[in-house]
Formats: sequence, C-alpha cells, structure tokens
Amino acid sequence: MRVAPVPLRPQKIAGVAGVRCPTITTAFLRPFLFFDLARWEIRRSEQCNVPGATLLFGRADWQTCPFRPLPGDEDFWFLHDQARQGLTPLPVDGLETFLAVRHSIGATDRGHTWTHQADGQTLEQHLRALPHHPRRPEQLLPDWALSA
Repeated sequence: MRVAPVPLRPQKIAGVAGVRCPTITTAFLRPFLFFDLARWEIRRSEQCNVPGATLLFGRADWQTCPFRPLPGDEDFWFLHDQARQGLTPLPVDGLETFLAVRHSIGATDRGHTWTHQADGQTLEQHLRALPHHPRRPEQLLPDWALSA
C-alpha cells in the first residue's frame, strides 16, 4: 500500500497532545534522520523506511493488536497487523522533528533492537552509505543538548 506523506501541521500535532483525531490511525515519520553521535553527523534515512521509534498510535489500537514478540522487525509487523485491522498507515513529513540517536559499535550496549540489516550488514555500516543531511548537529540540537 502506497500512501503519500502529509506535511506536519498543528492539527496533526494536536492528536499527539491527546486530542482525539479520528483521521490519524498509526502515524510515522518518513523519511527521518539518524544522528551518529560518535561521528557527529546526521544522515537521512531511505524514503521507504518506517522507523518504529517514530510510530504514533492509540492505546486502544495497540491493546486490540499489540506488537508481536519478535527478535526484529516488530515495527514492520505491528504496522502490517494494524493495517489488517483496518487502520490506515499515515506517513508524516517532519524531517527535522526527530533524530534517531546511534552510538558507535564500541560503545556499551544501549539497548538498540535494530543492529543489523536483513542482509547481515550492521546498521552502522548501512548508515555510512546514506546521504548526509545538509545541516550539522549543532544547527538542529538545542543548546542544552549541545552542552551535555
């Protein structure tokens, strides 16, 4: 199913704040940005990627059809199962509203569940092949994050 991304607008954000909006079902950012902390660089995801970290869904929808207990790709299957329940996936265009923070491979375990691609390549190797975002981290992050 192909769905065109919609621009992020105040009425869409209202749904995040708890205002029930029946037109939003399971929303997600597409594309989104990766922030490689060790390399201090930002890269843009592939257009077709649906990141679980950016999923926005109702509690009742999750209770009806929760995440499957899988070792990987649980976000894909959650979205698939939600669509089978009749909910429409909604890609949202909000590129600079979210950074997926990644730490170097040598860092202590950060609890990342997405560590490898389907072809066995590490996510860090995959990220290096993605295009750089034109803005630097210091242009996107708030002052408090830069001073931490």
